[in-house]
Amino acid sequence: MKPMCSTVALRAIYCVLLLALLPGVVFAQRSADTIAPVREGDQVEVRWLRTWYPATVLSYAAGKVTAEYERSGSKTTGEFTLEDTRFPNGEGAWLIWKDSSGKFSVQARYLSRTESHVKIRKADGSELEIPIDKLASDLRKQVLKVPVTGNENMIDGANPVRVGDQIEVQYFSKWYPGVINRVLPGQVEVAYDYGSFKREGTFPLNEIRFPGGEGHWRLWTDASEKFKVVARYISRTQDKVTIRKEDGSDVTIPIELLAPNLRSLLAKTPITGEENKMDGANPVRVGDQIQVKYWFQWYDAVVTKVLIGEVEAQFKRYGRELTERIKLADIRFPNGEGRWREWSDASGSFTVIARFISRDETHVTIRKEDGTDTRVEISKLNPTLRRLLAETPIITPRPRNFDFKSPRQELQLAASAPGLDQVTISASAIERPVFGTGGTGFAISKSDSISAAIPIGGESQWVAVGAYSKNSSRYGGETRLYWASPKSKSAVDGPVFLDDERIVDYSPQQSRLLSVQVGGYWGQPIRFCTYRVGVGETSARAEASWEIPESKGSFGGRSQYMAKLIGGSRLLLGNDASVSLYDFATREIVYSISGAHENRFYLHPSERYFAVMDNSGGVGLFELDSGQQLAYLGGGRTYGSGVGFSQDGRFLLTISGGEISIWDLLEGGQPKTLRQGGLAVGPGTPISLLAGGWISAGSQIYSTGLKLVVWNYVGKGVTIAERQMLGRQMLVAATTNVSGQSHGLVGVATVPHDDAIELMKKVDPNSLVMLKPGLAVRIEASGDARIAQGLRRAAATRGFREDPSSEVILSGSAGPGEPVKRTYQLTSFGRAGGGGTEEHSVTPWIQKAEIRYRDQYAWGTQQGGVPSFVTFKEGGSLGAELQKSSRASYDMFEDLKLPEELLYPRYQHGLGTTEITINGFVDKAN
Repeated sequence: MKPMCSTVALRAIYCVLLLALLPGVVFAQRSADTIAPVREGDQVEVRWLRTWYPATVLSYAAGKVTAEYERSGSKTTGEFTLEDTRFPNGEGAWLIWKDSSGKFSVQARYLSRTESHVKIRKADGSELEIPIDKLASDLRKQVLKVPVTGNENMIDGANPVRVGDQIEVQYFSKWYPGVINRVLPGQVEVAYDYGSFKREGTFPLNEIRFPGGEGHWRLWTDASEKFKVVARYISRTQDKVTIRKEDGSDVTIPIELLAPNLRSLLAKTPITGEENKMDGANPVRVGDQIQVKYWFQWYDAVVTKVLIGEVEAQFKRYGRELTERIKLADIRFPNGEGRWREWSDASGSFTVIARFISRDETHVTIRKEDGTDTRVEISKLNPTLRRLLAETPIITPRPRNFDFKSPRQELQLAASAPGLDQVTISASAIERPVFGTGGTGFAISKSDSISAAIPIGGESQWVAVGAYSKNSSRYGGETRLYWASPKSKSAVDGPVFLDDERIVDYSPQQSRLLSVQVGGYWGQPIRFCTYRVGVGETSARAEASWEIPESKGSFGGRSQYMAKLIGGSRLLLGNDASVSLYDFATREIVYSISGAHENRFYLHPSERYFAVMDNSGGVGLFELDSGQQLAYLGGGRTYGSGVGFSQDGRFLLTISGGEISIWDLLEGGQPKTLRQGGLAVGPGTPISLLAGGWISAGSQIYSTGLKLVVWNYVGKGVTIAERQMLGRQMLVAATTNVSGQSHGLVGVATVPHDDAIELMKKVDPNSLVMLKPGLAVRIEASGDARIAQGLRRAAATRGFREDPSSEVILSGSAGPGEPVKRTYQLTSFGRAGGGGTEEHSVTPWIQKAEIRYRDQYAWGTQQGGVPSFVTFKEGGSLGAELQKSSRASYDMFEDLKLPEELLYPRYQHGLGTTEITINGFVDKAN
């Protein structure tokens, strides 16, 4: 039986609107008759974060009530909407009361009503009782919609809840035990346990329930209507129902003797103990080893109690033991195993309660209630089970934990190492896979997205492609491996893994696949897993898994990662601000080097060396086998900096401060430097020096001859997951959707292509640069003199001269922007919600500076706007804080900095663009 029926809730909400917000009647009156719904000195109640507090009105204007109220023993003042203000005891706001003749008119507040009369309180404090049928027509209609005082919540012949009732309240989708302290129209005041904290709050009737599936108070009658009693539903069997009377005693009644409406209601109420039953069994039991989803992340847990629609489970989170109530929709059995259900053969003679464990092409393994596993031929099961199993993929189980020995060496990235100019190394690049140009597309699940592509090569020119479900859930969405061949334009299905795993790397030499289990809202890594699988195989064998340590300095407890399988048995792993070398053969961590920025490393093409950037932008060069640091290059920042190697392994590239430095690792000495030329990079940008004088950086191709970005490779109608260079070949993996069907795309093309190279030969690189010393600029500024002063000061710093006729325009402005309407969710003590929302419209003050060439935008910066997050002290006003965004300011122009180098707008993204589309590579010149 439902704890609180929807009819109760809807009627109760309507009562609240009529009683607590009776000023709604005011707005229906003629404008000449309207009055303020609250007055200075009124004793009201105000709502702050879901709790109502006694308050005194200080003022009212434009729908806002300023009131003084007491909270936590101290008085404070705050601003509240009418929705967050009410008179106590269900009384109404001030409005004009009139009789039907129009002769009687008085300003008063609604107090209560009977079947025939309404009581109001006048401004002098005296009370007046008026026959309802004597009121003006509009007032009479409104009052008749208000239930008789004391019966506001009545339904099914009784008030559904009472003071002292032990109930549960819903707060942010979770239920907490509490006691009703006060019953109001449509809502109750409750003292409840919020974890280990005692709290009080006001809840609408549709957010409370009696525990254990018990029902609310109502009138119970037999078929003859001679037996009548107000009671609550407690439980039922196949043919009897137990109810609890007002004196606290329980009585059990045969269901067949009850009134028809009650029999119909009980027919829809599950037998007690079978509320969760589905497919012939309760899906989960006490003691089951399950996984629970808590704050967007899955945790291993044990069921300690089974409740209606949820379980109580114990699990560990960030080192703390927790016991929480979890909805059935947020639990699952590990390794893709199934819940308890009834299994039967095609004849129906064999029936057993069991759980799905695994399946192959012909058999399914189930676990019976006694803990034993049984292997059953799928063809002998009933049609329903055969159909379900046909839709169930063969999932590779997650590996067991694997303990690596502690690092033999704990090392530190050191700035005291020799400079890069003092070090030489000699190491040739390992043989890379060779691909011809071409591509292939293949259908994937509708919700799937390509996440990784690892080139393998060989005669078939294989690429290992990882895909995962973007909306994976308890009942669907897996991670899959595909073997794609651009050469033969085909793809083969590979192994299937659990939905919370992401494929990271594959080594054909090791026959080893590396994945990472992710969790949380941001998909943070939890543990690494390895599987043994040969190229082109459809199944994998679980090998090892190990948990990623929690990082104290990272948001959400665990940092991001970078990983690469190397050689015959090793793994280079960046995690927790360090880079470590793992060896699967010896089950040890060879060394760990701390101080890595964003946990990144940059692997030399020989796989014998690697580079690491520190948090200052400095770069260290290391030997892979030993972890020995060979060199260090000091930096100045990580923002806009990048690191990479040439494909032949001879050169190291560092990008920072507007310059590209190319270090010769074979001969040593000072680097060759090039201007950055519009190349946009960061620590995570894959950078590679190609043969022929090209630098690949993400989607960009840079010409070392022209010293600027010359081409871009972007997606159109596709979502690119992977770009990597194999010599002059660019391997691209992407996802697209055609007519509701998702497809994976894998393609290879030579970059830059011949037409682009011919175009570049005709270009004078200096003619592409717009900003340079001595440039004439036109300065446009209106309004406050500080704007023009700031623009001239910034131009002079860069060596520009002012010329009113120049086609290069430097402009600035400051003033009110477009009005912004935004809804804010109230938050307290670091926890979201509870206090509802506030909507505000703000006109922010915006400062802007721009550079244009003729009518083309070239560069710009802006300051100001409406914040999406605001903090203020208790008693403060969100509106007052937001109005600070409207204050006039010219601070940006005091220290305005213009870019050191800027190309003409037409060439800022290169001389041309190649669009990566479902139909291949499409070239477009700028």
